[in-house]
Amino acid sequence: GAHTFNSVSFITELEDEARDLYTIDGPQHLWSRKKSLRIRVSKFVETLRNCKHDETKGAIWLPIRKYETIDAGAVMTVCSDCLDDSEPREHVAAWTEASLVQVDTEGDVELRFPYLPLSSWFFADR
Repeated sequence: GAHTFNSVSFITELEDEARDLYTIDGPQHLWSRKKSLRIRVSKFVETLRNCKHDETKGAIWLPIRKYETIDAGAVMTVCSDCLDDSEPREHVAAWTEASLVQVDTEGDVELRFPYLPLSSWFFADR
């Protein structure tokens, strides 16, 4: 059957896995690797807790890289129904893909949607 993603359950599972990494067992040469994994999982859990969650769609807004490091032409997906920040404002449906045109010096993102004649802006401080 279909599986619905639940971000709260996922975070709890990650925390449980991180707790298991506190046990000192196995060969001593792996202890530092376990500590490193535990730290990485803890940071990931903290990042997930600070993200925007949409449980109705099983979505988590989790930026993987800073926008400034993403190349023009990269495909991005809008994660929820919204209006862009352009004039006039355009409605953008959830899960719509667009290609990145640019990121300006303020971190605002310009996207090109295939169904719109002009590109759309999304301000960094939304």
